[in-house]
Amino acid sequence: QDLVHARLLRSSKGPRGGYALARRATAITLLDIKAAIEGMSDLEGCASGFGRCSDDMPCPQHERFKPLRVAMRKYLATTTVADMAQALAEKRALLAQTRASRRSARRPRRTPNTG
Repeated sequence: QDLVHARLLRSSKGPRGGYALARRATAITLLDIKAAIEGMSDLEGCASGFGRCSDDMPCPQHERFKPLRVAMRKYLATTTVADMAQALAEKRALLAQTRASRRSARRPRRTPNTG
């Protein structure tokens, strides 16, 4: 429901109902999803839990966590649902290829009958 309220999904009632993306998969970022489900406080708040923490008034952990927070936010903001779907499809194809090669490697090789 959080994703519906954030207009990332739309819901349909009835026997053929369910959920669907409200926008194109290329237009929904992981940051959109995170903001809708759990909020942004962990990417904006203080790593040590202090109420006030900024570049002007840093907590003891500020300089260590700021680059991590910035990198995580950038990753979430630039990775879309379409990116995740493509990565999953590529992983499945690679896994299927690996399984097929393992199966063919286990099969005994037939030698031509010479006799």
